[in-house]
Formats: sequence, C-alpha cells, structure tokens
Amino acid sequence: MSLKATSLRVGTRHSAEVVNNLTRSQIVQYAGASGDFNLLHTDEVHATQVAGYPSVFAHGMQTMGMTGRMLTDYVGDGRLLHFGGRFTAQVWPGDTLTATATVIESRDGIVVADFDVETRNQSGVTAFHGSATASSTNNSEVEGMTGDRRRRWPALASDTRISPGALTGHVRTNNVCPIHRIDRLWLPLTSHRVV
Repeated sequence: MSLKATSLRVGTRHSAEVVNNLTRSQIVQYAGASGDFNLLHTDEVHATQVAGYPSVFAHGMQTMGMTGRMLTDYVGDGRLLHFGGRFTAQVWPGDTLTATATVIESRDGIVVADFDVETRNQSGVTAFHGSATASSTNNSEVEGMTGDRRRRWPALASDTRISPGALTGHVRTNNVCPIHRIDRLWLPLTSHRVV
C-alpha cells in the first residue's frame, strides 16, 4: 500500500498484527540474523535458572523490526523518513503483537506526517512506543525536485554513519534517513560510512 496525502489527516490510525503466537524458533532466527546470541534470548535454561526470567524473550530490536515492517507496509517503500522509540516491556514466546501508527501532525501541505507508534501484546501491554515520520512522496520523486521545493527535504539528502554495531540495530545518523526493508532486516538507504 502506498501512502496518500489524503490519509495523513491528524488522528488517522493504522493497525496491523505483526506476529501471532511468537515462537522460540522466530526468536532464535532473529538472533542469527542480527548476530546477537545473548543467552537470555536463546538458552531457556540460562534465562530461567541463572537469570530468573520465566522464559527466553525476544530481542527489543526484533519487536522494533516487526513494528517497522508495519510502518513500511503502510506508508510504502522509500517513504519512511524517521523511526525510533523505546522498548517498554519484554515480548515472550506465545505473544501476539499488534502495532498501531497514529498521525499526530501533518505539515508541508500534508506531504509529511508524524506518527505516534505503539506495539501492544494480546493483554494490551505496550512493548514498544515510539515515533515515525513519513512522506506521501517517495525518494525517487524527491530526487527529481529542484530549487526551493528540494531544499525543504533535507532528510532525504542525509549522510548516514553506521557504527560497528549496526548489524544489531545501533545506527547513528547525523540526519534523519529513509529506512528500507531488505529481506526483513532493517538497513538505512543512503550513503554509508563506517564510523
């Protein structure tokens, strides 16, 4: 689905179930994809008997990634300008998560919208809360802009710096950058330099 300017009205909500009955296998698959093999996420005995948790639990970035997938499915490829937030509760095997994006502000002739983003489990507990900014204009359209209109879009001309921990989701930027999904892994799509 591509975002249309008419759907950027303040108060507009979009919700989607991002995972139904999260499995331990999905958690371990994410560990493999991210390179984060912390035993709290992958070893049931360590998580329960050593650390005292009731079970292994999902990586925070896994929850954020699933939430981000909802956002890019909603706004369309190349339209997400910013996405960030914090993890507010653990996500356990068996959880079903629903992510919601609510337009809280629109600007620049309703071409850009800010969203409040929240992901809740089946009990209504918020596991992730954050914000996002999206455009109803995709990157290729912006690249073709000139003059004053192009200068209003500095976020799309950003320079991204990736720290050595980037594969686990720790990306540092000196400006807001578009994010693209590549095979369900999240990578910024701009010029890259290792810091």
